Amino acid sequence: MIDERFYEDLDLRVRRPAPQTVSILLRDLNVLDAPRDEQGERVRGWLREHKASPSLRRSIDRSGLLDLPAAASCEVAATEATSPRRLTQTRHER
Repeated sequence: MIDERFYEDLDLRVRRPAPQTVSILLRDLNVLDAPRDEQGERVRGWLREHKASPSLRRSIDRSGLLDLPAAASCEVAATEATSPRRLTQTRHER
Protein backbone atom coordinates (compact mmCIF):
# COMPACT_ATOMS: atom_id res chain seq x y z
CA MET A 1 0.00 0.00 0.00
CA ILE A 2 1.28 3.48 -0.91
CA ASP A 3 1.09 6.18 1.70
CA GLU A 4 -0.55 9.11 -0.12
CA ARG A 5 0.70 11.64 2.43
CA PHE A 6 4.03 11.67 0.64
CA TYR A 7 2.55 12.32 -2.80
CA GLU A 8 -0.32 14.74 -2.33
CA ASP A 9 1.97 17.80 -2.14
CA LEU A 10 4.01 16.90 -5.21
CA ASP A 11 3.38 18.79 -8.42
CA LEU A 12 3.90 16.12 -11.06
CA ARG A 13 2.78 18.13 -14.08
CA VAL A 14 5.20 18.20 -16.97
CA ARG A 15 6.38 21.75 -17.58
CA ARG A 16 7.57 22.80 -20.98
CA PRO A 17 10.41 25.29 -21.17
CA ALA A 18 9.44 28.84 -22.14
CA PRO A 19 9.51 29.33 -25.92
CA GLN A 20 12.67 31.00 -27.21
CA THR A 21 11.60 31.61 -30.82
CA VAL A 22 8.41 32.76 -32.49
CA SER A 23 8.07 29.48 -34.39
CA ILE A 24 8.13 27.50 -31.13
CA LEU A 25 5.58 29.89 -29.62
CA LEU A 26 3.31 29.56 -32.66
CA ARG A 27 3.57 25.77 -32.43
CA ASP A 28 2.74 25.86 -28.71
CA LEU A 29 -0.27 28.08 -29.47
CA ASN A 30 -1.41 25.70 -32.25
CA VAL A 31 -1.38 28.46 -34.89
CA LEU A 32 1.75 27.54 -36.83
CA ASP A 33 -0.24 27.11 -40.06
CA ALA A 34 -2.91 29.74 -39.28
CA PRO A 35 -3.29 33.02 -41.19
CA ARG A 36 -0.79 35.69 -40.16
CA ASP A 37 -3.38 37.99 -38.58
CA GLU A 38 -4.58 35.15 -36.36
CA GLN A 39 -1.00 34.35 -35.41
CA GLY A 40 -0.44 37.99 -34.45
CA GLU A 41 -3.56 38.05 -32.29
CA ARG A 42 -2.57 34.85 -30.47
CA VAL A 43 0.97 36.14 -29.87
CA ARG A 44 -0.45 39.41 -28.48
CA GLY A 45 -2.74 37.40 -26.19
CA TRP A 46 0.19 35.29 -25.01
CA LEU A 47 2.25 38.42 -24.31
CA ARG A 48 -0.54 39.86 -22.16
CA GLU A 49 -0.17 36.91 -19.78
CA HIS A 50 3.53 36.01 -20.09
CA LYS A 51 6.85 37.77 -20.07
CA ALA A 52 8.85 37.08 -23.22
CA SER A 53 12.56 36.35 -22.96
CA PRO A 54 14.92 38.71 -24.83
CA SER A 55 15.51 36.08 -27.52
CA LEU A 56 11.78 35.56 -28.00
CA ARG A 57 11.22 39.32 -28.25
CA ARG A 58 13.92 39.57 -30.94
CA SER A 59 12.40 36.63 -32.81
CA ILE A 60 8.91 38.16 -32.67
CA ASP A 61 10.28 41.50 -33.84
CA ARG A 62 12.12 39.90 -36.77
CA SER A 63 8.98 38.00 -37.77
CA GLY A 64 6.96 41.20 -38.10
CA LEU A 65 3.92 39.65 -36.39
CA LEU A 66 3.47 42.65 -34.11
CA ASP A 67 3.58 45.04 -37.07
CA LEU A 68 0.07 43.90 -37.99
CA PRO A 69 -2.67 46.41 -37.11
CA ALA A 70 -4.51 45.52 -33.91
CA ALA A 71 -5.30 46.91 -30.48
CA ALA A 72 -2.01 46.44 -28.65
CA SER A 73 -1.77 45.82 -24.94
CA CYS A 74 0.66 47.71 -22.76
CA GLU A 75 3.02 44.72 -22.76
CA VAL A 76 2.98 44.50 -26.55
CA ALA A 77 3.45 48.25 -26.89
CA ALA A 78 6.37 48.15 -24.46
CA THR A 79 7.90 45.22 -26.35
CA GLU A 80 7.62 47.05 -29.66
CA ALA A 81 8.94 50.33 -28.26
CA THR A 82 12.10 48.70 -26.90
CA SER A 83 12.77 46.38 -29.82
CA PRO A 84 16.23 46.76 -31.41
CA ARG A 85 14.73 47.48 -34.85
CA ARG A 86 12.46 50.20 -33.45
CA LEU A 87 15.34 51.82 -31.53
CA THR A 88 17.50 51.76 -34.67
CA GLN A 89 14.73 53.37 -36.71
CA THR A 90 14.29 56.06 -34.08
CA ARG A 91 18.02 56.87 -34.09
CA HIS A 92 18.08 57.11 -37.88
CA GLU A 93 15.00 59.33 -37.98
CA ARG A 94 16.70 62.02 -35.88
